[in-house]
Amino acid sequence: PAGGAGGGSQLGMLLSISVTPASATLAVGATQSFVATGTFSNGMKDLTAAVDWTSSDAKVATVVGMGPKKGEATGVGAGKATITAKDAASGELGTAALTVLGIAQIAAGGTHSCAVKSDGTVLCWGLNQWGQLGDGTMVKRNTPTAVPSLTGVVELAMGSQHTCARKMDGTVLCWGYNEYGQLGDGTAVAKLSPTAVSGLAGVAEVALGNAHS
Repeated sequence: PAGGAGGGSQLGMLLSISVTPASATLAVGATQSFVATGTFSNGMKDLTAAVDWTSSDAKVATVVGMGPKKGEATGVGAGKATITAKDAASGELGTAALTVLGIAQIAAGGTHSCAVKSDGTVLCWGLNQWGQLGDGTMVKRNTPTAVPSLTGVVELAMGSQHTCARKMDGTVLCWGYNEYGQLGDGTAVAKLSPTAVSGLAGVAEVALGNAHS
């Protein structure tokens, strides 16, 4: 007999569909591409029939087809959704797990901006001549860039060229310009990465001025 579900005789029978990546995480408003591939009885991988893409929760993410095998998901709201690719000819399904992270806070300083994500991590962007982005460099960033190793953040405050973060445990870390000791680490040296404020614990709120905290 010729072929099988989802393909002609030269393809063999479609046994399963896989979606790559199998799991992904993105922020609200960001996009993620997925690609569907098939496993056929003769070892082929390319799908020739159309693929229908769906999301299990449109309030978390939507997905649209971007070609015969590609789908593009967009984060709508914080949560989890299953992205499904369905072979139109055979009905065979493949799925991927998608987590959408919301933004808990956005703050702006004199020359830079930062956002706290719902998972407690931080992204910053803008000018960075004093390390105010906290990414360990002095390189300007035109798009949100993760602050490495910073987690558990519940609040951000921004100065002209420095940044402070209050963590869930009540401690505070600061980074950036420090000529006037505004980072609270006992020095007047700029810090390119988050640095603990000396002897500070149990903090309920943090606020920054132009050159003080």
